[in-house]
Amino acid sequence: MSEAVVDDIVAVLPPLLQSLEALSFIARYLNPPDFDRVMADRQASRTQPCAPSGRGSSNGRRISLTSRRPLETASDAALAAFEALRVVQNGHGDFVSLFRALRYASRAQEALYALSARLPPVNQFFVDPALHGDADLAARLAAPANENTGIFHNHNEPGSRGGFSLYVPEYYTPDRALVRW
Repeated sequence: MSEAVVDDIVAVLPPLLQSLEALSFIARYLNPPDFDRVMADRQASRTQPCAPSGRGSSNGRRISLTSRRPLETASDAALAAFEALRVVQNGHGDFVSLFRALRYASRAQEALYALSARLPPVNQFFVDPALHGDADLAARLAAPANENTGIFHNHNEPGSRGGFSLYVPEYYTPDRALVRW
């Protein structure tokens, strides 16, 4: 990766990850009477991910298409979440509108997850902070994924109901049970 590409990613990734952290905080502490305070606590109204493409920014013009698309999708979804949250904060929405706004956060995380194997900061974003120092887990996550691992979707088309997504860790092997009942 060239130094220019690294510079582009460094310009885009930290604000995006901070935005996703802020959205996670808002979702976790969502309580309608405290909504304005929660937004202010995380300075969510000022958190803005950068555009990783040429759309209004010089960031990302040198980023490869395989990295740029997930960054664009994640940034667009995070921006849409904040825009929808600000609409509610300005008195033009209800409690259901808050949940609709927060849908974009999971879409942003899903898009960004595609880069977790290539970008260590993205990988660390998805690992529980208590496990950041776990060298064994880091080694298992660094292993190449196979077709039986990753994120799987079933009937998640827009407008449909009853669909679900399933995450199978990249270090899964059929010979070792991950869940014990």
